[in-house]
This record gives sequence, structure tokens and C-alpha cells, in this order.
Amino acid sequence: MTEKLQARTAELVRERTESGKTFLGADKLLLVKAGTPAKNPKVSTRWSFRPRFHCSCPTTKAAYLKWYYAMIDDFIDASYCYRNEPDEEADFPPGMYKPPNFTLNFQITAADLR
Repeated sequence: MTEKLQARTAELVRERTESGKTFLGADKLLLVKAGTPAKNPKVSTRWSFRPRFHCSCPTTKAAYLKWYYAMIDDFIDASYCYRNEPDEEADFPPGMYKPPNFTLNFQITAADLR
């Protein structure tokens, strides 16, 4: 496995040098102080779009997102049945749980409050 890694690294270095790009070099890397923040970091707010996962393969990403949103839709449907219809046996997707049920199963009378 190490040989494959070294061969792939050599191939990438060769491709980069052939395209005219260079590497930063040890001298300039050593000039950067430890803990220095990035010059132009990406910033997102709590509500801005953030990917669910990082993937460079569009086929894998599309398959994952299809599965992910299908699971979300199934959960929303099951949650609706569980909360708004008296369906205690609603099927939730695997790995997802029923939301808490805060409804009372008995009637409170004035005598109970004394």
C-alpha cells in the first residue's frame, strides 16, 4: 500500500510541475506563525447552506442526497401520523425515534389539583 501511495504522490507532483504550478516550499512555510488565522476563511451562519457531507463524486453525492431526503420525508410523514392522528404504531425510518408525546392519557379533575 505504501508503494501505491508513493507512486500516486509522484504522479501528482509530476502533473503539477508539468502544468507550471509550483509548491510553496519549506522557507515560506516556516515564516507562517503557528496559530495564525486563515486570510480568507469561508464563513457561514447557522441558517446558511452547509453540505451534509463532502464528496467529489457527483454520482455518490446524488445517491446519498436522494437517500437522505427520502429518510427525512419518511420521518416527517411518520411524525405527522404519530402526532396528529392517533397512530401509536407509526413506522419511523431506521435509526430515527418517535418525538416525545406530551399528551395526557387521563382526565384531570378538580379533586386532583387539591
